Amino acid sequence: VCAGTQMEHHACPYEADCPETSTYCPNGAEPRPCEFSDWSAWSEPLGCTGLCTRTRDIVRQNSCGGAACEGPLHDSAYCDGASACETSAKDCKLGPWGAWSACNANVTQQRERRRGVQDLPARGGAECDGALLETQDCGPTASGSR
Repeated sequence: VCAGTQMEHHACPYEADCPETSTYCPNGAEPRPCEFSDWSAWSEPLGCTGLCTRTRDIVRQNSCGGAACEGPLHDSAYCDGASACETSAKDCKLGPWGAWSACNANVTQQRERRRGVQDLPARGGAECDGALLETQDCGPTASGSR
């Protein structure tokens, strides 16, 4: 099971057809290539993805026509030690009903109660089935004694 985001970054290609003399460099300056830092140590596995990551930085930008850095700043690979992922389907679960509202003889002669979704479905589990709002007639007396 794969989860998460994967990104890949690339430097723009080096322009090898630049003129010999550069107006951006002081007289006598030599081209300097870009330099990366060493890779960091691999991280611990990210949750249950089984992916470990490492990073590196650019410690010196190229200058005066030197070669640009080529390669990623972030790397990921599968590694041992991932925590177990939940794989079974999880059905929707509706919460308990709230208390009935008071009867209102002046407006609707109804009362209502509500409930919410306690757990949303996941991994192919059953969708929520059932009302979140119920209404009930208070009857001709509107006493709310029902």
